[in-house]
Amino acid sequence: GPETVEEEPEPVEEEPEPEPEPEPEVVEPAPDVVYEGSGDSIVQIELPAGPDSIGIATMSHSGSRNFVVWSLDEGLEQSDLIVNTIGSYSGTVPFNLENNVRITAFEINADGPWTITLRDVLTVREAPQGASSTGQGDDVLVYRGDAAVADVTHDGERNFVIWSYGDGTDLIINDIGAYSGSVRWQAGPALIQVTADGAWSIGLQ
Repeated sequence: GPETVEEEPEPVEEEPEPEPEPEPEVVEPAPDVVYEGSGDSIVQIELPAGPDSIGIATMSHSGSRNFVVWSLDEGLEQSDLIVNTIGSYSGTVPFNLENNVRITAFEINADGPWTITLRDVLTVREAPQGASSTGQGDDVLVYRGDAAVADVTHDGERNFVIWSYGDGTDLIINDIGAYSGSVRWQAGPALIQVTADGAWSIGLQ
Protein backbone atom coordinates (compact mmCIF):
# COMPACT_ATOMS: atom_id res chain seq x y z
CA GLY A 1 0.00 0.00 0.00
CA PRO A 2 0.96 3.70 -0.19
CA GLU A 3 3.43 4.76 2.45
CA THR A 4 2.14 7.20 5.00
CA VAL A 5 4.45 10.11 5.59
CA GLU A 6 4.18 11.45 9.09
CA GLU A 7 3.97 15.20 8.85
CA GLU A 8 6.01 17.20 11.29
CA PRO A 9 3.64 18.98 13.61
CA GLU A 10 3.63 22.73 13.03
CA PRO A 11 5.68 24.44 15.71
CA VAL A 12 3.33 26.20 18.11
CA GLU A 13 4.24 29.88 18.31
CA GLU A 14 4.32 30.98 21.90
CA GLU A 15 2.14 33.98 22.61
CA PRO A 16 4.49 36.85 23.43
CA GLU A 17 4.02 38.29 26.91
CA PRO A 18 1.77 41.36 26.58
CA GLU A 19 3.76 44.56 26.95
CA PRO A 20 2.85 46.31 30.19
CA GLU A 21 0.71 49.37 29.50
CA PRO A 22 2.86 52.47 29.92
CA GLU A 23 1.83 54.48 32.96
CA PRO A 24 0.21 57.74 31.82
CA GLU A 25 2.75 60.48 32.43
CA VAL A 26 1.66 62.77 35.21
CA VAL A 27 2.98 66.22 34.46
CA GLU A 28 3.92 67.78 37.76
CA PRO A 29 3.23 71.52 37.94
CA ALA A 30 6.35 73.65 38.24
CA PRO A 31 6.83 75.04 41.76
CA ASP A 32 5.46 78.49 42.61
CA VAL A 33 7.70 81.55 42.42
CA VAL A 34 7.04 84.17 45.13
CA TYR A 35 7.94 87.87 45.09
CA GLU A 36 7.43 90.17 48.08
CA GLY A 37 7.92 93.88 48.52
CA SER A 38 6.36 97.15 49.60
CA GLY A 39 5.35 100.31 47.78
CA ASP A 40 6.12 101.15 44.14
CA SER A 41 8.34 98.55 42.46
CA ILE A 42 9.51 97.14 39.15
CA VAL A 43 9.90 93.38 39.57
CA GLN A 44 11.70 91.22 37.01
CA ILE A 45 9.75 87.96 36.90
CA GLU A 46 10.31 84.39 35.80
CA LEU A 47 7.31 82.27 34.88
CA PRO A 48 7.40 78.88 36.65
CA ALA A 49 6.60 76.92 33.45
CA GLY A 50 8.87 78.95 31.16
CA PRO A 51 8.79 82.36 29.45
CA ASP A 52 6.17 81.41 26.85
CA SER A 53 3.73 79.80 29.28
CA ILE A 54 0.47 81.35 30.43
CA GLY A 55 1.08 83.30 33.62
CA ILE A 56 -1.11 82.89 36.69
CA ALA A 57 -0.49 85.42 39.48
CA THR A 58 -2.04 85.29 42.94
CA MET A 59 -1.54 88.70 44.53
CA SER A 60 -2.23 90.39 47.82
CA HIS A 61 -1.79 93.99 49.01
CA SER A 62 -2.46 95.61 52.35
CA GLY A 63 -2.73 99.34 51.87
CA SER A 64 -5.30 102.10 51.66
CA ARG A 65 -4.52 103.71 48.30
CA ASN A 66 -4.18 102.51 44.71
CA PHE A 67 -2.89 99.03 44.02
CA VAL A 68 -2.10 98.88 40.29
CA VAL A 69 -0.11 96.17 38.50
CA TRP A 70 0.96 96.34 34.84
CA SER A 71 2.71 93.52 33.01
CA LEU A 72 5.78 94.75 31.11
CA ASP A 73 7.33 93.35 27.93
CA GLU A 74 11.03 92.92 27.14
CA GLY A 75 11.33 96.64 26.34
CA LEU A 76 9.71 97.49 29.73
CA GLU A 77 6.66 98.78 27.82
CA GLN A 78 3.29 98.39 29.58
CA SER A 79 1.42 95.40 28.15
CA ASP A 80 -1.67 94.60 30.26
CA LEU A 81 -3.28 96.31 33.23
CA ILE A 82 -3.79 93.17 35.34
CA VAL A 83 -4.88 94.68 38.68
CA ASN A 84 -6.37 98.13 39.25
CA THR A 85 -8.00 98.60 42.63
CA ILE A 86 -7.96 100.73 45.76
CA GLY A 87 -6.96 99.47 49.18
CA SER A 88 -6.46 95.89 50.24
CA TYR A 89 -6.54 93.24 47.53
CA SER A 90 -6.40 89.48 47.29
CA GLY A 91 -7.01 87.68 44.01
CA THR A 92 -5.72 85.61 41.10
CA VAL A 93 -5.30 86.91 37.54
CA PRO A 94 -3.94 85.50 34.25
CA PHE A 95 -1.37 87.22 32.06
CA ASN A 96 1.00 86.47 29.15
CA LEU A 97 -1.97 85.22 27.10
CA GLU A 98 -0.74 86.72 23.81
CA ASN A 99 1.89 84.79 21.86
CA ASN A 100 3.46 87.88 20.34
CA VAL A 101 4.40 89.56 23.64
CA ARG A 102 6.81 88.12 26.19
CA ILE A 103 6.19 89.40 29.73
CA THR A 104 9.39 89.89 31.72
CA ALA A 105 8.42 92.23 34.57
CA PHE A 106 5.63 93.77 36.64
CA GLU A 107 5.21 97.46 37.42
CA ILE A 108 3.57 97.83 40.83
CA ASN A 109 2.00 100.94 42.33
CA ALA A 110 1.22 100.31 45.98
CA ASP A 111 1.31 102.11 49.31
CA GLY A 112 1.74 99.02 51.47
CA PRO A 113 3.29 95.54 51.48
CA TRP A 114 2.42 93.18 48.64
CA THR A 115 3.03 89.55 47.68
CA ILE A 116 2.90 88.04 44.19
CA THR A 117 2.88 84.25 43.75
CA LEU A 118 3.40 83.09 40.17
CA ARG A 119 1.83 79.69 39.56
CA ASP A 120 1.91 77.08 36.82
CA VAL A 121 -1.36 77.06 34.85
CA LEU A 122 -1.62 73.34 35.76
CA THR A 123 -2.46 74.40 39.34
CA VAL A 124 -5.63 76.26 38.27
CA ARG A 125 -8.78 74.62 39.63
CA GLU A 126 -11.34 73.16 37.27
CA ALA A 127 -14.91 74.40 36.83
CA PRO A 128 -16.68 71.09 36.14
CA GLN A 129 -19.68 70.82 33.84
CA GLY A 130 -22.86 69.78 35.66
CA ALA A 131 -21.74 71.44 38.89
CA SER A 132 -21.41 74.83 40.53
CA SER A 133 -18.13 76.63 41.15
CA THR A 134 -17.93 79.41 43.73
CA GLY A 135 -15.36 81.99 44.67
CA GLN A 136 -14.66 85.42 46.07
CA GLY A 137 -13.06 88.25 44.14
CA ASP A 138 -10.71 87.84 41.16
CA ASP A 139 -9.99 84.24 40.19
CA VAL A 140 -8.98 81.95 37.32
CA LEU A 141 -10.59 78.61 36.44
CA VAL A 142 -10.13 76.05 33.69
CA TYR A 143 -13.13 74.59 31.82
CA ARG A 144 -12.90 71.35 29.84
CA GLY A 145 -16.58 70.60 29.15
CA ASP A 146 -18.93 71.14 26.22
CA ALA A 147 -20.77 74.31 25.27
CA ALA A 148 -23.28 74.91 28.04
CA VAL A 149 -25.63 77.35 29.73
CA ALA A 150 -24.20 78.93 32.88
CA ASP A 151 -26.27 80.30 35.76
CA VAL A 152 -24.13 83.05 37.27
CA THR A 153 -24.45 85.22 40.38
CA HIS A 154 -22.33 87.99 41.98
CA ASP A 155 -23.03 89.91 45.18
CA GLY A 156 -20.36 92.63 44.92
CA GLU A 157 -20.57 96.34 44.17
CA ARG A 158 -17.91 96.94 41.52
CA ASN A 159 -17.09 95.44 38.12
CA PHE A 160 -18.16 91.87 37.48
CA VAL A 161 -16.55 90.53 34.30
CA ILE A 162 -16.02 86.98 32.99
CA TRP A 163 -13.74 86.21 30.03
CA SER A 164 -13.30 82.79 28.43
CA TYR A 165 -10.03 82.18 26.57
CA GLY A 166 -10.51 79.04 24.48
CA ASP A 167 -10.83 78.52 20.72
CA GLY A 168 -11.90 82.12 20.71
CA THR A 169 -11.84 84.92 23.26
CA ASP A 170 -15.34 85.38 24.64
CA LEU A 171 -16.55 88.19 26.91
CA ILE A 172 -19.28 86.29 28.75
CA ILE A 173 -20.39 88.91 31.31
CA ASN A 174 -19.52 92.60 31.68
CA ASP A 175 -21.58 94.14 34.45
CA ILE A 176 -21.33 96.25 37.60
CA GLY A 177 -22.55 95.27 41.05
CA ALA A 178 -24.96 92.51 41.96
CA TYR A 179 -25.71 90.10 39.12
CA SER A 180 -27.91 87.09 38.47
CA GLY A 181 -28.46 85.61 35.03
CA SER A 182 -28.03 82.76 32.57
CA VAL A 183 -25.48 83.05 29.77
CA ARG A 184 -23.98 81.03 26.93
CA TRP A 185 -20.71 79.32 27.83
CA GLN A 186 -18.27 78.27 25.08
CA ALA A 187 -16.86 74.74 24.90
CA GLY A 188 -13.51 74.00 26.49
CA PRO A 189 -10.70 73.67 26.93
CA ALA A 190 -10.73 77.29 28.04
CA LEU A 191 -9.17 79.47 30.71
CA ILE A 192 -11.84 81.44 32.60
CA GLN A 193 -11.01 84.82 34.12
CA VAL A 194 -13.40 86.18 36.76
CA THR A 195 -13.10 89.83 37.83
CA ALA A 196 -15.25 90.49 40.91
CA ASP A 197 -15.20 92.21 44.27
CA GLY A 198 -17.75 89.97 45.98
CA ALA A 199 -18.78 86.34 46.19
CA TRP A 200 -19.78 84.69 42.91
CA SER A 201 -21.09 81.37 41.65
CA ILE A 202 -21.03 79.74 38.20
CA GLY A 203 -23.43 76.82 37.75
CA LEU A 204 -22.67 74.96 34.53
CA GLN A 205 -25.65 72.97 33.26
